[in-house]
Amino acid sequence: MNHSFLNHRSLWSFDNLSSADVFVLLDTACSLKKADQEGHPLRPLRGKNIAVMCESPGDPALASFTAAATALGAQVAHIRPSSSRITQANAAHETAVVLGRLYDAIECEGMPLNLVQEVERAAGRPVFNGLAAANHPLRVLGDLMTMREHSGKPLNKITLCLLGDDHSPESDTWRRAAQLTGLGLRTAPCDSAPDFLWDAQSTARCSDGRAELACSCPGEHVPLAIEQVHNHRFTLQALLCSTVA
Repeated sequence: MNHSFLNHRSLWSFDNLSSADVFVLLDTACSLKKADQEGHPLRPLRGKNIAVMCESPGDPALASFTAAATALGAQVAHIRPSSSRITQANAAHETAVVLGRLYDAIECEGMPLNLVQEVERAAGRPVFNGLAAANHPLRVLGDLMTMREHSGKPLNKITLCLLGDDHSPESDTWRRAAQLTGLGLRTAPCDSAPDFLWDAQSTARCSDGRAELACSCPGEHVPLAIEQVHNHRFTLQALLCSTVA
């Protein structure tokens, strides 16, 4: 399993990834999942220290990131931005430099983009921005992993029907993912979907097995199936292995 193919780049969008990068990330996630299922979880991040900058200690994003990173052997520290000097304009750069000396990677949740960009410029470490966001490439990678497992087919033999605004950030992310993987992508407005689909998980096979379904309709927050939750964790771990280890 390749732990360094991203060469310590941060992953904020698919724009910085090649098609080969995407497939290596997916294959790395599959290797991590297989090892975990066989009772021999891999711990390539032993000795690594990761900071999560997040205002609320009860944020689910903090809990999921911490669980994924510690399972790989990393130590995770929670830092509240408001309790540090990072939010002070005249001290942001200096604080980011110190963070880069103390930690091997930094995850930022709910911070202003300009501040996250300053952390990335000054820290000299992988800096992640909102890994839990619905339009983050990591979320899409987890769903691609689920599709591939369910269908038993390569992604270029699968068609996805995306319900929602064709110009939404989620749609843009899926469109870029399709370009990189060969995934067939179709879009449809929310009101074209049968009612029973709202009772399904947000990515599900259609009854004839030919296509997958995903939803990005405004106001529709469909709970993830347990398999999707697990696969999102493994793709997060794959990202950490490929940028931090």
